[in-house]
Amino acid sequence: MNETSNSQAQQLAEAAHHWHLEIDTDGMAWLCIDKEASSTNVLSRDLLIEFDGIVRALAAAPPRGLILYSGKQTGFVLGADINEFPQIETSAQAHELVTRGQQMLACLESLPCTTVAMIDGLALGGGLELALWPATSASRRTKTGRRWVCRKSSSACIRASAARSGPSA
Repeated sequence: MNETSNSQAQQLAEAAHHWHLEIDTDGMAWLCIDKEASSTNVLSRDLLIEFDGIVRALAAAPPRGLILYSGKQTGFVLGADINEFPQIETSAQAHELVTRGQQMLACLESLPCTTVAMIDGLALGGGLELALWPATSASRRTKTGRRWVCRKSSSACIRASAARSGPSA
């Protein structure tokens, strides 16, 4: 693991408004989605841009594993930020928004480490895609790692996170 690149990922996360990253002593990256100034997590344009930068930095110095979880009590991710929909005036703008979401998932898939999505609550629309991406990409991954999706209380999460219940445990 490249400490400089991990430092870069942590610096990007510290500058981010919607993500928090901790790399624990076991080399596991704990990435928390916590949409700023919102009671729920939604996939807004700025949130996706931040995610892309953090995951690309993690790809440059892969952690031992990545655990993606929500900082909200209201669930995982409720999908696209519908407040941004009125700003879409052309089909090209709509295509760009959809493409950004697909790029986010492709970036996540490119990580050469085990990825776990810890879900506690609702995961709708693009949030469901994000939650299921580790599981759906597992069939396409052979040598580079396993992908799991689970609820906080499942035994798979406990195995994947070395019996930890969160980044501070």
